[in-house]
Amino acid sequence: MAAYPTISGSDHTEATRLMWRSRHIPFRAIFLGVLLMSGVLSMASMVWSYGPVNPIP
Repeated sequence: MAAYPTISGSDHTEATRLMWRSRHIPFRAIFLGVLLMSGVLSMASMVWSYGPVNPIP
């Protein structure tokens, strides 16, 4: 009896698919995160540049 069982073709295909997923970079999540952060920073800079305001004239 062999120390390791033989690997079938479907097992190898599944292992290859899982290896690719572990190395996959989530570009969509990175893009959405950068877009969200740029919106927040833009809003913060607009509020900061507006400066202090006296609401009672």
